[in-house]
Amino acid sequence: MHDSICKIFDKTWHRLLIPNRNKKSISLFKSEEINDLGNKLLVSFINNQDQRLFSIFNSVTDLFIYQEHFPDCGKCFFEIILGNSNQKPHFDLDIKNQTEEYSEKVKDDLVKSIIKVTSEKGLDLTLEKDILIFSSHGKKKKSYHIIIDNYYHYNNVDISL
Repeated sequence: MHDSICKIFDKTWHRLLIPNRNKKSISLFKSEEINDLGNKLLVSFINNQDQRLFSIFNSVTDLFIYQEHFPDCGKCFFEIILGNSNQKPHFDLDIKNQTEEYSEKVKDDLVKSIIKVTSEKGLDLTLEKDILIFSSHGKKKKSYHIIIDNYYHYNNVDISL
């Protein structure tokens, strides 16, 4: 197997998402048809050597079954949403070197602002029904992923709700 590709639990993972200048490296985008993923998932995984790897799953169910091979502390999978894909409005909030209390306040203020701005645009969101909040904190930063559910953009250029 090529050194830019590895197998983990019979799944092929690429060390590169896009081709680099080293023509010998095989990237996921070079080896797979990425333009039309349909309902497939483009996924990034951080292995136990802190390397980011990339693969494609046929469905959310396939990803769920696959991740069961890993202990809870090793489940570091992230969906990659390509710019030309339908996507829910989302906000990634990374706060470095701050307290938990400060980070929570920033996240809460962002959520309140999202609700306020969308309300001004005639869209009444509720925290319980329309906003999903996920966290993936590391040692040096707090990360929040805020997703507006039940709505989507046609791509990364269209930002209308």
